[in-house]
Amino acid sequence: LDPTGKSQIRLDDESVDVVLLYDVLHYYYFPKEDERRQLLREVYRVLKPNGLLSVYPTHLEPPNEPKLDDVKREIEESDFYKEDEYNGMVMVHDDNVEKGTIINFRKREITTG
Repeated sequence: LDPTGKSQIRLDDESVDVVLLYDVLHYYYFPKEDERRQLLREVYRVLKPNGLLSVYPTHLEPPNEPKLDDVKREIEESDFYKEDEYNGMVMVHDDNVEKGTIINFRKREITTG
């Protein structure tokens, strides 16, 4: 994943079962909402039907950061639906053990006609 805002994932369409975005959707890598949405479009493209997007959101809500509710909304507006949310998960982040939240989403199928 190239966090320079160019967000092109070099994988075939519908070729991946699971995408993990752990410590990714925050100001440092994707400061603008449109950059995060571009990444989510690419994730949607490479995920197989009913594929899993798992997100471990970090660095959210300081003055220049997106808020957790905003990130959830952006994901759901990018044709994913929330499947589960796990609070208090013990994770290693920046060489520290801390509790965090993991949110799992599924790819929503777009029907035409």
